[in-house]
Parts: sequence; structure tokens; C-alpha cells
Amino acid sequence: VSTQSTWGREKQRRRLEQQQKGQDHQEDEAPTKTKSSSKPIPIASHISLLKGFNKALTVLQTCPKAGHILVASEDRTCRVFARSSITDRPPRSVQLPLELTVKCAAFDPEGQTLVLVYDEQRLAEVFRVKGSGASTLTVTSVTKVKLGNDRIVAAFVPSPKFFILCDTAGRLLVYSASTGDPVDDHHAKIGRANCWVASEDGRLLALASFTSDVKVWELETQKGTPDFKALADAFILAGHRDSVFATCFRPDGKRMATASKDKSWRLFNVDVQYRLKEDPRLLLTVPFLDGWTVDRMAISPGGKYLAMADSALCSIAFYEIREVAQSTWQINASAQLAGFLHRPHKSGALMAMAWLGPLAFTTVSDSAEEKAAKVFAIPEALQPAV
Repeated sequence: VSTQSTWGREKQRRRLEQQQKGQDHQEDEAPTKTKSSSKPIPIASHISLLKGFNKALTVLQTCPKAGHILVASEDRTCRVFARSSITDRPPRSVQLPLELTVKCAAFDPEGQTLVLVYDEQRLAEVFRVKGSGASTLTVTSVTKVKLGNDRIVAAFVPSPKFFILCDTAGRLLVYSASTGDPVDDHHAKIGRANCWVASEDGRLLALASFTSDVKVWELETQKGTPDFKALADAFILAGHRDSVFATCFRPDGKRMATASKDKSWRLFNVDVQYRLKEDPRLLLTVPFLDGWTVDRMAISPGGKYLAMADSALCSIAFYEIREVAQSTWQINASAQLAGFLHRPHKSGALMAMAWLGPLAFTTVSDSAEEKAAKVFAIPEALQPAV
């Protein structure tokens, strides 16, 4: 009896140990499973890598109408990809014969003129772009422009006839695109620039600075021609309580978004008669995600999605914006709460992001490990986290 009792106790002890091990195993798995299920559903699927570079990327620029995607690198390589070829393996591109590192770049609205600004020698170069597909695309140098001592932070090409460079002092420098001759020098008088953006049609130009306002100008051309005439004051976006770090236009130019150091972003209706002194109308004020500092923004074609980035986190949050009634706009509540965080790059700071179309999105990072631009497909509808 004693032997049987000892054997029974040993059998019971082993059974309890096995059960305990099973419980421990389940407890080890439970947090992982819970953590995984608590993450937002991925809303962007990676579809392409725009490669061909040996060092970190410096510039990303797109022309949605023509379908051009320009990517430049610290290795002094600059490639223009065609949107129609981004799903090719590998995507085809045209490489520009450069000997300098590109600081910033811009296409005109039709994608026929390209301006590159080089950082080392205070130089800008104008190119003519022909063709659309990667197999027919040609990029030819037209003229070079020697620049002053102030650092250029942005370039715009509102028309094939002229281009505008913006420096850190808040000046708008206008040059002829055919000869490179100076045309106009306009001082913004709003302080150091945080962000310069232009509407997709090249008609409006906006400056976000260390003030709490965003100033917008209209680019006027000579009657019946695309030649530059003047930069005229259009309107001011006001209401933030601190410096504005980022701003953007909706592709049709009728909406603008702003992001501020006051930890909020705003959406404005700028489809107003500003020449008759009608002010833009505030549609939304939304707080940032916890711990975020938004310094880049982009509204999708059609205005359905707003992407905003914290470059230090190398992460992007997507929001769905919808009109629930006439003149009544609101943020998708589930999108706001879930955040729809998406980290397209593993390291470094997010240098740039841009929409290629209603459902395509591309990003670049300055990390030495990230030597390619990444293209993502965005689904038709955002889904809440589970």
C-alpha cells in the first residue's frame, strides 16, 4: 500500500508539473497574442521598391498629373521613375548625369519642366522632360543658375516659363526657366521658414513659419501667357497658438491642412473669394496622437485621406476625412482613436512622403540603411483596430 501510495503521489506530482508547464506556456503566449491583436490593422501594403542608390536618400518629388517620381541620393544619383512602371521588377527609371548632390527638386504641374537645386555649389539647374512611360522618358538640361549665399529650402515650378526658389531668410526668388535670369525678389516678411508648399496647379504658394499663422500668396501671370507677373497676397490661415511646422494643399487647392507646435492639426476651406476679403473657414481642429510632433502632411487626391508624419519617429498616421452633411466635415472617429500608425522605414528620419494617386503612397528615409524609396498601396476604406 505504501509503495502504491508513493507511486500515486509521484504520478500526481508529474501531472501537476505538466499542467503547470502548460499554463506557463499559455501565459507566455497570451501577452504576445493580446499585443498583436491590439495593433491597428495595417492599411498600407508594400508594393514596390524604387532602387538604384548606394547611399541614403535626400529628395523625393512627384508630379501626379504626369506620373513622374524623382528620387535623389547622397551618392549624387538622381533617378526619375514612371508611375506606370513602379510594379515592374525592377521598376524602370531614367538616371540623370549629375556630379552634385540634389538638395531639393520640383516639377511644373504638367511635368514638362524640372528644377534641381544642388547644395554644395549654390547652383540650380533646369531640365526639360519629355515622354511619360519609363521607356520614352527623356530629361535634358536647359540652363544652370548661380545662387546667392542663403540656403535654399524649397523649389517650385508654377509654369514652364519660370520657377521660384525659397531661402531660409523667407525670400521668394523668381527666375526665368529658359535663361536662368532673375525675374523678381519678394521678401515674405514672416520670419524663418519652417515649410514652403505650393498648390498642385502652381497658383498658390504657402509659407509656414515660427509664427502661428500660415501666409498664402497667389502667383499672377501676364494676361493670356504663362509669364510671371507678380506675387499677390491672398489670405492667412490663423488660429494656432504656437509655431506652425507643416502645411499642405488638397490637390484641387480647395482645402489646406496645418500642423502646429500647439499639438493640434487643422483643416481649412480655402475655396473662398479672398480678392473680396473673404477669409478661409476652419473646418476641423484635431489633437495630435500622444507623443507626436507632426512636421509633414499630405492630402490624397480627392481629399479622402490625410497623411501626417513625425519624421523623428519615421512613422505616418492616416486619417479619413469625410463630409457628413453640407458644409459639415469631421474626422473619422475610429481612425482618430486607432491612429492607423504605419512605420514605413525601420530607422532614420522620414525625409519626405507623397501621394502618387488616390491609392498609392511613397516615402523615403535618410537612414544609410534605407537606400530605396518605398511605394505602398492604400485600400479604399480605413478599418478600425481590433
